[in-house]
Amino acid sequence: MQLDHTITLTGPHGTQTHYLDRGKYSASFSLAPGRWIIEVESRHYGDPYATGTTVIDVKAGSNQATVQMSRHCYHSGTWYGSTATCTTSGFETRDCDVCGINETQPLPALGHNWVWVVYATGNIPLPDEDRGTCFCGVTSTRPSTATEGLNYGFYATGHSITGYSGTDNDIVIPYYFRDNESDEYKPVDIMSYSAFGFLNSLTSIIFPDSLKWLDQWALSGCYGLTSITIPGGMNSFNFSISGHDTGRIGQFRTYYLAKNAGGMYLWNGTEWTGPF
Repeated sequence: MQLDHTITLTGPHGTQTHYLDRGKYSASFSLAPGRWIIEVESRHYGDPYATGTTVIDVKAGSNQATVQMSRHCYHSGTWYGSTATCTTSGFETRDCDVCGINETQPLPALGHNWVWVVYATGNIPLPDEDRGTCFCGVTSTRPSTATEGLNYGFYATGHSITGYSGTDNDIVIPYYFRDNESDEYKPVDIMSYSAFGFLNSLTSIIFPDSLKWLDQWALSGCYGLTSITIPGGMNSFNFSISGHDTGRIGQFRTYYLAKNAGGMYLWNGTEWTGPF
């Protein structure tokens, strides 16, 4: 496929229009000194194909200007090639509509996209590690990010959070917990009554996906909260926060969180907000 081109030159003394036949890709013009705007419109048998604009400054005593059109047009080209992975780069290529010559560009490696599960050992934490999995199947570990000072309750199949004696204002609840290194890990799936009662300095809390039950009064008095991360598997739950009206989350009311196809929404007793 070959293209014809219309070249419009707009400068100090008006506008000039020039035409290039198919198969020609450059033209030279004598231009008066000053600033010129060069517009190129390429057509394929009369149908608009591509446009471009260039600004040049012509100096006195040097009034010859050459306009060079690209010989390659990738207007309708479809990219193909090698997909990048987490650890290896790739490339993509497309073919010129005019002559078939291809253009290739690199694709950087994506890097791992980790989904982390938080682990903890001991009320007074012993060294532990979170486990991460990437969609490519590779696994990794990192030092545990579970908040220190959480108080745990025990039952046959899991653990509950019964209180908090730490100093952090941003809390991460682990997915799995064991009391000591010889114990089996079990999920942390219950937030007990008043687990964080009246911790008005608490600003954020991340609940694990293992959570099955959040007592309505587990966050009572946490009127400084600005962020609550909700487990992906929970469709709804109630929680009440008693405290001063700070204009943030904490107010004298009961909240209801519900999830639908559009995301997670919050009912504050007056209106729905979200999605989050």
